[in-house]
Parts: sequence; C-alpha cells; structure tokens
Amino acid sequence: MRVLLVDPQAAERGYNLGLAYLCSSLHEGGHVVKVLDLNNIHRGDSFHVVRNTVTHFAPDLIGISGVSWAFKSAVHVARFIREFWDGPIVQGGIHASLVKERILSEHPEFSMVVVGEGEETLPDLASTIENHGDLQSVRGLIFRENGQIVTNDARPPVQNLDALPFPDFHPFGISKMYSYPLMTSRGCPYTCIFCLSPVLSDRMWRARSPGNVIEELKHAIRTYRIKTFNIRDDNLTLRMNRAKEFCNRLISERLDLRWSCNNGIFARWVDPELATKMSEAGCVEVSLGIESLVPEIFDQVRKGEHLKDVKNAVRALKDAGIRIRGFFILGLPGDSVENAMLSYRLSLELGLDDYGWNTLLPFPGTGAYDWVQRNATTLPEDEWDMKHGMLPFETENFTKEQRIATYKRIAIQTGNYAAFYDYNQSIWKNAIPLTQAVMNADPKRLPSHVARMARKFLRSCRFVPTEGAYHLRSLGRVHRTRLLGGANVTPIESPTDGP
Repeated sequence: MRVLLVDPQAAERGYNLGLAYLCSSLHEGGHVVKVLDLNNIHRGDSFHVVRNTVTHFAPDLIGISGVSWAFKSAVHVARFIREFWDGPIVQGGIHASLVKERILSEHPEFSMVVVGEGEETLPDLASTIENHGDLQSVRGLIFRENGQIVTNDARPPVQNLDALPFPDFHPFGISKMYSYPLMTSRGCPYTCIFCLSPVLSDRMWRARSPGNVIEELKHAIRTYRIKTFNIRDDNLTLRMNRAKEFCNRLISERLDLRWSCNNGIFARWVDPELATKMSEAGCVEVSLGIESLVPEIFDQVRKGEHLKDVKNAVRALKDAGIRIRGFFILGLPGDSVENAMLSYRLSLELGLDDYGWNTLLPFPGTGAYDWVQRNATTLPEDEWDMKHGMLPFETENFTKEQRIATYKRIAIQTGNYAAFYDYNQSIWKNAIPLTQAVMNADPKRLPSHVARMARKFLRSCRFVPTEGAYHLRSLGRVHRTRLLGGANVTPIESPTDGP
C-alpha cells in the first residue's frame, strides 16, 4: 500500500520524529511511504504542493500528524485534500490521542483516528485496508461505519523500544542532517499538572538500552552525516545510572558528537557526577523545566521535586560547563502579574544562559485543564486557535490582556523573540516588527536587544550546533537564524541542497 504522511505547519519548526518512526515501521510492514513536510520543507507554500504530491504519489491512505497547536492547520490540509481526493484520511499524533472521537464528530474531513503510539497501529491499518479486512480488528483505531463512530480496543504502548526500527527520514527527502532528533526513552511517571506525558503514557516510563541508542547514532552518522544530536525524552535522567551508562558509552565509542537536551531534564535527578559525565560525553546545553520560582505556585505544579533541587541542578550543570535554558510557565494556578514578574526576577538570580517563557496551555486530561474549567472566568472562543503556544484565558486575578502583556514583556526582556517572529518571512522583513516589540516592552534597552539579535545571527552563521541554529528555506534561499530565542526547535539541515 502507498501511504502519504503529512506534517502540517506548526508554530515551531523541527522535523517530526514521530513520523520518521512511522516511516520505518511502514517500510518494515511492506508499504511504500512518503512524507509531505509542510512545516519545514514546504512551509509557506500554497496548497498546489499538496495537490501535486497527492496526484503524483497516488496514495491509498493519507495520514496527517497533529499536535494541538497545529490542529487547525491539519484541518485546513484535510479539507483541501477532500476537494479532489476521496480516499481514507487518518488523523494521528498527540491531539488525536487527547480528544479521540471528538475529531470525527466535529470534522467530517477525517475518516479515522489513531490513538496512542502508531508504530504498530498504522502498519496494521494499512495492511487491513489493503487486504479488505475488518477495521474493528485494528486496536487503537476510531473510525466511521454506516454513519456511526466505532471505537476499537486500545492498543498498549510499545514495551520493548529496542525492537522498533530506527526512524527513517529519507521519505522526507532528507539525505543529510546537521543535528539529529533522538529518543532514548518514552513517558514519565510524574504528574505535573500541565504535562501531556502522563496522560499519553499512563505514567509509564520505558527506556531503550544504551547500546541500542549508540547503534542508532552510528547509523545516523553513516546515513545522514550528523554532527550533533538533540535528545527528545520526557525524562532522560529518571534513572541516573542508565543516564551515566549512556554517557560512558558515548565517551568510550568516541563518536565525537555534541548534543543537547532541549525537551528538558528533571532537576531532581541531576547530581555533579552525572553533569560532569554529560559534559565529557559532549553535552553542550540542557533545558530545565522550572515553571515558576514562586514557592506557592511551584508547589501546585506537582513536579515531585523542590526548588532546592532546581538550584542544585543549576549549580552542578554550570560547574560542568553546560549551557542551561530554563523553561517557565506564565498563568499557573495562583499566578498573577505580580507573581509572574517575581518569578522572572528570581530567574535572573539563577544565572541561566537562556530562558523559555510560555503561557499555560490547559490540554484535555491534565490537571491544568480541570483547574481552568473550574476557575476561568472566560475561555477562548476557539480552544485550538493558538499562536506561538499562547492560549489566553482569564481568571479573577489574571485577565487575558494581562497574561498576554506580561508574557510579551518577559519574552522581550529575556531575548525570547519567538512570539514576534513571522516564520514565513525573511529575517530582514521581521526586523521592523521585532524592533517595534522591543520599543513597546523594553525601549531603554533597545541597543542591547539589537546587539543580542546580531550576536545570535552571527553565531548561527558560524554553524554552532546548539539549540535554535537551523536551516530554513525562504524565497528559494537557504539561510540560518537563531532569532527564535526560547522556541522549542530542532536544528535541521536543508533536505537536499544544504550549504
């Protein structure tokens, strides 16, 4: 069967690791697969690319990936395809696993929904359709039958991650990658109120063996000529002995790769020994999910750690020479303008190298979602109408306008310019709105902001393999930018015509 996978445009760039895993699983099942990457390779192009791809590839099944903040984009793509193609369209990814049947009841463009991990479900579905089998036999699938929505039994998560074939990026059209997205474990046992991981994984943490991960990196060096990699785990350091063993293997194998953990590591499980080993193994940057430095707000997040753990981790990582980015969330239970600014001022005292501030996104199934439903005085008219990860709602002590204004003020002051950046425009066309944003939020420091933007741009031009340095195609040119600040982006190489 011929399967076309589509990655719709999202707020952040970065190749879809989940789709790469689906590609290798489909190939292993005997299917032909192609990826239409509208988020990186064809970003900003008109839908003629979609029509041409569907027409020339002639798929039997189309799968559209979707995170919640890109769901509207996924719907637009599906509606366009429906204008000229009547085959089955399946929605998968994080959003599908959150809202499930609701997608089919509200969006007739989609024929089916895959819930949970798709490495086993999608090849099973493709083979079932190809052989005219019974769709009710496909676990993890929701579909329409005779006008009714049918929900099949759930498919349990993959237990032996070592058994999965390595992700395949060739169907994207990629022959070379500068930085490689790597997954060494899945899931997390903790219950942070904002986090999707315990919802999607049922608090189950599964890990690959360090040897299997090393073999994948060797494969990536041979296949894509990578120079650095970026760990995407929800909780890399949950088992510190395993993390240390992984670092020891990197050191002994002499792979000569620099790497980072941009998805964040758990501060509680970082000690000086682990930080030193990470540095010796080539780690140059990590992110810490700090969320808030106001004690009464931090305690409500249910992270399973204390603020002293954060401070100890920062100290250990700085002593090891590892660059640190702190992730913070504005709008958590108990937050206000005053508390948000207090958390910001306290964050400056930590001596972090970079900051990633975001507003609270209350995903269905999370504690934050339940809290918002109970306490919000107003909710957005369209709950998935998000721009750059912002979904403003109101509470009695923190209005929507205050949330947006406070977020933009802190974002500018920390050099996180993502909220003011139009990814479909060149760097130069973004210069005016960025300058206006600085003038509105922090006019006294305009010269320092201009200097910071220039440093980031020049740093990216030196091919520094750290977070945010990535290629993007614009108006037929390939260039780099590091103007994203704290945006959660995987450094990527231009598919076939890199510099």
